[in-house]
Amino acid sequence: MNNLYHISYEKERLDILKLIEIIKKDNWIDSSTILVTCSPDYSSFVSQLINHKLSHLNNNELYENLFLEMPYPIMSQVWDREKLEIVSFDTYLKEWVNKYLTNSLKYLFIDSATIRGRNFSKVKYSINNKVEYKFASLYVEEQSILIPDYYVEKYNEEEKGELIFTWENDNNPNWKKTKKL
Repeated sequence: MNNLYHISYEKERLDILKLIEIIKKDNWIDSSTILVTCSPDYSSFVSQLINHKLSHLNNNELYENLFLEMPYPIMSQVWDREKLEIVSFDTYLKEWVNKYLTNSLKYLFIDSATIRGRNFSKVKYSINNKVEYKFASLYVEEQSILIPDYYVEKYNEEEKGELIFTWENDNNPNWKKTKKL
């Protein structure tokens, strides 16, 4: 079995608070910002805390929040909740961008971790020059092809192991190590 870098509940919670401070210090987020929860099944808690803890920057109102499904590392498709079918991530992302993004707003894309960076890279490519945006995640692997604007910890997978949160199923076959591009 591969070596695993376990993230405990307490480490995750403390690191979310650190991420919130990093985002706040940049003075980029304001009332025109939409929070985008990427991989909602993994990142909802991170987005929820960011939304509540930074709501004072939005007249004490929660930020609008969008959800963006992202595929597992070994997959190239996602479940489209509106169509109730599996679609390619590229098709889903193109339709999602056209439906939800507007150039009069800013978007903060939030994911719990940036491991390979391929999903964030596709998002960046899809929205580049269309809207103002930034990326945030708690953890980023050093070899990721995209480094988020905001993150708490950069780690080396070869030294620490594959990142896994305490609440995850560490036997999930959809997370098996894939070759980096």
